[in-house]
Amino acid sequence: MKNVNTPDAPYFYSERANIGVLSAAAWRAGWVSLEEFNIKKHLTKRGRCDLWFWPLDKNEEEDEYVEAKLEWKFGKVSNMLDKAKEDVKKLRLSNNYKHLLIGLVFYCPMIKRQPKINIDSKINEIINLKKSIDWDVVAWSFPKESRGLRIGAFYYPGIVLFAKIAESKKKI
Repeated sequence: MKNVNTPDAPYFYSERANIGVLSAAAWRAGWVSLEEFNIKKHLTKRGRCDLWFWPLDKNEEEDEYVEAKLEWKFGKVSNMLDKAKEDVKKLRLSNNYKHLLIGLVFYCPMIKRQPKINIDSKINEIINLKKSIDWDVVAWSFPKESRGLRIGAFYYPGIVLFAKIAESKKKI
């Protein structure tokens, strides 16, 4: 694998960086989004919600609340998706609107550096792993510019997003 010498990729850093990229994509798609805002959780506690979406389409009355996690090991993705779903259900929301609650996991795969590795083949293996996760939405991005991103003994070629609806709260 030729090192592309990409100095950086947002998906490598943190849950927060990935939420920022997803929020920017929502704005580009014509939605409003808000990241990391204060909200009531449980009965009296205050906390933060990772991401909120509102469609600008006047025919839509449902907003979306997202709790996200970042995971580096595929074996933990399913458990983290369950945890994200449970966390988003803790939000105390107004009954004036319909709400969709979503648990989300950003999976940042690590590929051990080896001589003569075929990154494209490894990426296909990673994408095929999606069959073993119970998801409602899956998406991935392995940009050519960052497939050779090497840090230490690993390549970090891209990101996979798994999302699962935790709950849909109807308007009262």
